[in-house]
Amino acid sequence: MFKSRTKFLTIMACLSFLLACGTFVFCLDRQQLDGSVNIQYTASKDFLTYKLNTAQNGWVVTGFSENKREGRTAIEIPNEHIQDGKSLPVTEVGSSAFYSKSIFTSVKIGDNVTTIALYAFGGCTGLTNLAIGNKVTIINASAFSNCTSLTHLSIPSSVTTIDTNAFYNCKGIKGDLIIPDSVTRLGNGAFQSCAGIENVIIGSGLKTMGNDVFDDCSSLKTVTINFGITYIGSHAFADCTQLIDVQMPESIIDIYSYAFYRCSALKRINIPTSVVNIKVDAFCGTGLTSVTIPAAVNFIDAFFNCEKLNEVIIDSPTIYKAVSSEYDSNGSLTYYIKTGGTIKILQTIDDNSNTYLNDRANFTKSTTTIDGKSYNVYTKK
Repeated sequence: MFKSRTKFLTIMACLSFLLACGTFVFCLDRQQLDGSVNIQYTASKDFLTYKLNTAQNGWVVTGFSENKREGRTAIEIPNEHIQDGKSLPVTEVGSSAFYSKSIFTSVKIGDNVTTIALYAFGGCTGLTNLAIGNKVTIINASAFSNCTSLTHLSIPSSVTTIDTNAFYNCKGIKGDLIIPDSVTRLGNGAFQSCAGIENVIIGSGLKTMGNDVFDDCSSLKTVTINFGITYIGSHAFADCTQLIDVQMPESIIDIYSYAFYRCSALKRINIPTSVVNIKVDAFCGTGLTSVTIPAAVNFIDAFFNCEKLNEVIIDSPTIYKAVSSEYDSNGSLTYYIKTGGTIKILQTIDDNSNTYLNDRANFTKSTTTIDGKSYNVYTKK
């Protein structure tokens, strides 16, 4: 009898202890929801789902459990997660983890996450607020594409790669976008069709710029690119119809095809003296009224359909043509110059035999000095 009573009391004590522990964990979980302590949810309380990444010795968020969501519309990716007795950092938001889940309006990504994978939050059309953790280095392809309600974007200085279409069609992002110095790569279409962005500053760390990076950013007005990148990608700023000011550094060597295609509000641009190649139709359809072709340029095929172009200043002794032969069999800048417009050719390279001006009879000649350099001025009759 004594042994049975002792056994019963022992069992009850164990049950009481377990219940007390369970209640304690629950309270900590509730505190975590309130943000008052930094203790992560257990598997039974956290509505997120995980898998173990043994290579990184951390957890990957794979999605969520709807029957544990309990109406929550905010996602908070924790710094750590406890499951099956393992307490490890959460290092990644996995591919398509929350793809097209428009129920979520807010996302906060923990400070141990280094990777936001392919389509992780793509198509989350209800997402309005986003906080990216300060250890994220890679934002993969389409990670936030078509998050059309997102209103603000702050990229932490830990990020090195913003991949293809990462923020494609996030048309709700307004105002300024700063690409920090830490970013070395912008993938194709990274910010394409972000119709609300007005000003872009690109940091000095950028080495790779894909095609269409800011294509169709229809509210974009100013672009400042800091020294570092050596080229402007194809269609990089195409159809940015409100773009009026572009500041390019002296590190730029190549301006690729259609880089500023149909930027109809762009009236003037300072082409850096470092530029060597201006590719096919780089400035096609722009509102340029004046352009200076620097001395280093040896290829230019760029100004088709620039109907307002009325002044061209040529410093390059090696350039062999100035417009696309596809549209002008003569290969002559005069194709664009309207009556009263001028072509100013540096006197030291104007030997009356070059192809810059092959119908001189239609121009009157004079001379001028610009920044201490002498030019022959040809004015269209």
